[in-house]
Amino acid sequence: MRRMVGCLALIALLATVLAGCGKPSLGPKETAEAFLKAMESRDFVTAYGLLSADSQASIRAEEFQENMNRAWNDAGIAGFHIESVQQEIIAASGTRASVPYSATLTKGSGETAVVYNALSLVKQGKDSWGVIWPPTR
Repeated sequence: MRRMVGCLALIALLATVLAGCGKPSLGPKETAEAFLKAMESRDFVTAYGLLSADSQASIRAEEFQENMNRAWNDAGIAGFHIESVQQEIIAASGTRASVPYSATLTKGSGETAVVYNALSLVKQGKDSWGVIWPPTR
């Protein structure tokens, strides 16, 4: 009996601990990686979901998708491949971050170019980050 009570107490403790373990929050680098992977696969719906709340308030999802498709088509971009995503650089305030990355762009003609850029992110709430759109220069 004592052993069963001990097992039940252990199960209750584990259930309590596991209940507190939700999906881990994405830091700035992980948010940037998810955004860039979505852009790489032209999944503009997912990319839009990773924008900051302020950015989403400034553009509707459908409009974002249309603008991205038009920009890629107008520029003749046939492919976008992420080469690397660097560790974030967090501003002194702790609420902004910059995540440098490099990517290879491929045009319809087969011509390629490596670009080096950085995404700007803003902290939202306690543990989440959102991409600032449009990109700031």
